[in-house]
Amino acid sequence: MGRRLTTILSADVAGFSHLMGADEERTLGAFRVCRDIAEFGSAVEAVRASVQSHTS
Repeated sequence: MGRRLTTILSADVAGFSHLMGADEERTLGAFRVCRDIAEFGSAVEAVRASVQSHTS
């Protein structure tokens, strides 16, 4: 079996309490989607995802 390297992105959710107060269902849905895809094949992919989610 070959070895596999992976990068895991961990991020804080800025304004989580405010977002939950505004729309709990949408906030939890978005959080779960992000949590489920937090494993990346390379560090570059993780950084791109982080920057993209920060600018969206």
